[in-house]
Amino acid sequence: MLPTLSFIIAMIIAFATGTSWGTMTIMFPLVLVPSYEASGGDANIFYGVTAGILAGAVAGDHASPISDTTILASMASECTLLNHVKTQAPYALLVALWSVLVGTIPSGRGAYSSGIAALMGFVAMLFHVVFTAEFAINKTGRYDIFTEIYLRFAREKDELLQLKEDVKIAYETGEPVEMALKKSITHEDTKDVSMSKTVVIDRIGVTETNRSATAHECVPIDEDEDGVDLESSVKDEQAPLDDDNKIQ
Repeated sequence: MLPTLSFIIAMIIAFATGTSWGTMTIMFPLVLVPSYEASGGDANIFYGVTAGILAGAVAGDHASPISDTTILASMASECTLLNHVKTQAPYALLVALWSVLVGTIPSGRGAYSSGIAALMGFVAMLFHVVFTAEFAINKTGRYDIFTEIYLRFAREKDELLQLKEDVKIAYETGEPVEMALKKSITHEDTKDVSMSKTVVIDRIGVTETNRSATAHECVPIDEDEDGVDLESSVKDEQAPLDDDNKIQ
């Protein structure tokens, strides 16, 4: 049980301190030598304890709310720290559970070697990838099985349900949701502008038609109804007076 105890203790210390390296620094000098002596120099127990300290330190640091990696991850994903801790805790605990079931306990009891334990851990990960996981972008927006179970019992789930709808949009458009929404808004604005331009063009066309009709109606007529050439008459009337008719 030494590998299992080393794993659990290292995980608790890392969760409380928020540092995996600090946990290793504390655990190695305190645990390695006593565990080696307690096991009578058994190499498998010694390697199992070493692996348990390393794995437990990393697992606890990953789930800790005061870890630098947890804080950076929440900042990068633009969510609150506690929400990020709550959403990643089930996955961290699941991996820790599999580490104990197929790793530290069997190797500590001598059921199989550390290499077989690592292989069993890989098989467990492959099982979850194939049977319990979901693609991040999928047609229905479905979460993995653990999140779906959580949704059935959670009271505040509006954000997760909205995220489902966003995933559907991303799947249909093949683009991030924000970009898809921006394009949709831009398309609507462009459509409105195009309709306005069409109305203006139609109005201009009607105006030009009216102008053409008016111009056609106002074409001057060269002859009056009696057949007299009006243009010649006007020219004759505007002809210059001769010398006898000029005013002295």
